[in-house]
Amino acid sequence: MEDFNGSPAFACWYPQMGGYVGKAVVVMQTPPPIKVGSPEDESSDYCFDAYVWHDGEFPFSETDDRNPVRIHHCMPSQFIDFGEFVLSKQEEL
Repeated sequence: MEDFNGSPAFACWYPQMGGYVGKAVVVMQTPPPIKVGSPEDESSDYCFDAYVWHDGEFPFSETDDRNPVRIHHCMPSQFIDFGEFVLSKQEEL
């Protein structure tokens, strides 16, 4: 996609919530400066905004005239860790 306010933007599907899916545009924020002595992989784990058009009710509005909802996220690795934790607990059951 074209840049959004000077930041790279990408179209994608937002994860399902309540059985519904949402089209999304992810806008990357400016990465923080790399700190001397920090692992290189930390430099790519920074904040982004997701603009989501959700086709269900929760947690978005029920109106037919839906605008995207802006959801600010920090550290994508936290979502990976959370998903892996839940998956590991499901496998234990």
